[in-house]
Amino acid sequence: MSEHGQMIQDYEPEKDIVYAGVTTYFNNPTMVKIESADPNYAQYMTRTYCLLTNECQYLIAIVKEDYMPLGHSQFLSNLFWVCFQTRTLPKRDDVPSHNYQPSRSGVLWSPITRVAKTDKSSTYKSDEFPITVTLLGESKGGAPWQDAGNIVLALQSFQTIVTFNEENTV
Repeated sequence: MSEHGQMIQDYEPEKDIVYAGVTTYFNNPTMVKIESADPNYAQYMTRTYCLLTNECQYLIAIVKEDYMPLGHSQFLSNLFWVCFQTRTLPKRDDVPSHNYQPSRSGVLWSPITRVAKTDKSSTYKSDEFPITVTLLGESKGGAPWQDAGNIVLALQSFQTIVTFNEENTV
């Protein structure tokens, strides 16, 4: 390989399928850079729905630091996130609102199975994709999370963190 150069970036088609699935499901929202607290990562966010209280539902994409200024807008399809979250958080007026129509089909309907449980979260793995899905707290109504489900149901709880699994290097 060295006589022909080196690859700049590894091609990981499984990640591309997950990126495309999330982008399609949420109708490719405009995300705004809201934080660059860690020197290695930046946080983009958009608001999807506000509840009757002072809380709203947010889509959050954490990306490797891109050195764009705070307030920079970017479509989700252009963000190669390392962590994607759907969260219910206090209302913020510095992020745009985005409406989407949930889809009844697509790759995100793939099953996930619980592999770990603590007092604060349940962790799930996908057989189809290299992701870990973490559901925070308990489900609505205080009931514990189920042992199995699918990626869409997890995302719709708005208490969800999705990360890509790291390859084990020996």
